[in-house]
Amino acid sequence: MFLRNVILEDQFDKVRHVKNSELVRLVFSAFTFLVLAQRFGEAVESIFQKIKLVRSHILSI
Repeated sequence: MFLRNVILEDQFDKVRHVKNSELVRLVFSAFTFLVLAQRFGEAVESIFQKIKLVRSHILSI
């Protein structure tokens, strides 16, 4: 009975470790996605600012 409990606890720890590592991977993926989305947004904003600058320059000519 004791050996069975030790084996079950060991299996439970392995399952918990796998779930924790999956959770860490999921959180890391979400964080990476947010960082990339922010950088994409900044790039798009920069492009629009350059378009506005060029447009205002053309209109001033």
